[in-house]
Amino acid sequence: MSRLIVQLLHIFHSTDDAVDGLPTAPYDGIAEVWVDDISAAAALFASDHCNTVIAADEANFLDRSKTVFLDANETVIVD
Repeated sequence: MSRLIVQLLHIFHSTDDAVDGLPTAPYDGIAEVWVDDISAAAALFASDHCNTVIAADEANFLDRSKTVFLDANETVIVD
């Protein structure tokens, strides 16, 4: 299962703030899910819970056909 789930919500849509020279993302937020390895991620997203309970909730606020997956390793630069 997941070790941590984090929601990052886009604040600039509601404030019209922007950073000069950087395009604003066309979406309102991202979900960050921490797992131990790629097989744990595959198991999580293939689980009945994910495909029923979580998917039903997601239908209220996102288009799953536009959802993308990014596998990444975290590297702390400054602590």
